[in-house]
Amino acid sequence: MIATAYRLPFSGTHSPGAGPSGQPVAIHIQTAAPDRAGVVMRTMELFAQLAATGALGGAGAAPWETKFTPVPTPLNDDSDFRFDVHPCLLAEEAWLVLCHLLLAAHHSVPVRGVAVLHPGDPSPIPLAQSTLPESSYPRAYAPLPFALDDLEPEGGGYSLLISLAAPLSPANEALLNRSLAVWVEAILRGGYGLAPIDPADSYIEPDGAIDTYDTTIEWAVFKLRADPEAAIDGLLNLLCAFHVRAQAIVSVEIG
Repeated sequence: MIATAYRLPFSGTHSPGAGPSGQPVAIHIQTAAPDRAGVVMRTMELFAQLAATGALGGAGAAPWETKFTPVPTPLNDDSDFRFDVHPCLLAEEAWLVLCHLLLAAHHSVPVRGVAVLHPGDPSPIPLAQSTLPESSYPRAYAPLPFALDDLEPEGGGYSLLISLAAPLSPANEALLNRSLAVWVEAILRGGYGLAPIDPADSYIEPDGAIDTYDTTIEWAVFKLRADPEAAIDGLLNLLCAFHVRAQAIVSVEIG
């Protein structure tokens, strides 16, 4: 069951299994006022970019196999947005990230409803309200394809030490920097919000681009105000996808 720790000011429904089943999905987002500024479209674009990094993989969806390319359906209505995704392969919990991005965007345009459905589903279910303090975000894929040493640092900062099987190529360095930039943007825009903090108040302070030498990559996050476990799990999924799609990772240390 996917559940949010926030009390959403809009309705949320989904088809059970939407995402990991690999079946097409239709996403319907309605706003209570015209969205002439394009907030909903920009939010969906960011969600699609995050999906492309592999961060929204997890149980039932290997990060390197995720698929999500939303095609908007023209409706000539600034308060009604529909997207068809065929195929769709994500962790089912990924829809929480979308809803929390829209919750943060609610300050700019009032969202009225979000539905993620298999076409023709006659019985979608409402997004559950969590009985725990945390939302059920996508977890890290298991088993990881590289060794992980998580030192569980305290204080809100993280250092990342990645060992590769071979020196990082310039193309893959650029790819990894782009992927990390998307992950950072998703955090800043509330995708990994930590209730009861307003997701619009999420914050991350990364250490610019990665540093690389020989077969080692170093990167750091100095401050993080978001769900730390969910954000790090998303980062690990991103690295899983990079490992398979781009360049082999031997080990990751989080300190």
